[in-house]
Amino acid sequence: MKEKIFRKEPETFHEHLRSLGMDSSLVDKSEVEVKLSRMYGKKCIRLKGKNIDLIDVQPRSSQYSSDVLVEYIVVGEKEDKNIFTAGTKIRGKGIIKREILSFEWVGKYFAEKLNMDSRLNEILLRKFQEKEIPNIRIGYVPKANITKISTNYPGYKIKTLPSIETLDAYNTIAKHIKEQF
Repeated sequence: MKEKIFRKEPETFHEHLRSLGMDSSLVDKSEVEVKLSRMYGKKCIRLKGKNIDLIDVQPRSSQYSSDVLVEYIVVGEKEDKNIFTAGTKIRGKGIIKREILSFEWVGKYFAEKLNMDSRLNEILLRKFQEKEIPNIRIGYVPKANITKISTNYPGYKIKTLPSIETLDAYNTIAKHIKEQF
């Protein structure tokens, strides 16, 4: 699926998911069971049969850049709200032509749990090396009772939509989140 260009709209992302055989629907943010910001658009994507409940694609622009933030959302209230804070720390070599050698999850208990999932981390390392994923952050939003798995694509680096393998990796992260409920 490398030939599809990410055009920064939720509609493009939704069409891509459908082409991969995922059961998804484009819905108005006011129709979902949790409160999502409408500042960056009125639509989001609802997934069926996956651990990820919603996907929010947010094109963001300023006078200096144009980015896209993609948030894979897992709905559910957590007892310990600080447990779901994690991010990726990438290790590499080289300045001009940077080669990614490894990465690790940093954060609290949940980061340790993700570091133990070797299958997930092998897939993500390959996707970091292929530059399909620039970064991943995980955080809980108490007011909305959701956990967000976020990836920010700087505008000039958006070349492709995520592969089925990448989406499966995000779904595995969401599965780990749901196991903690």
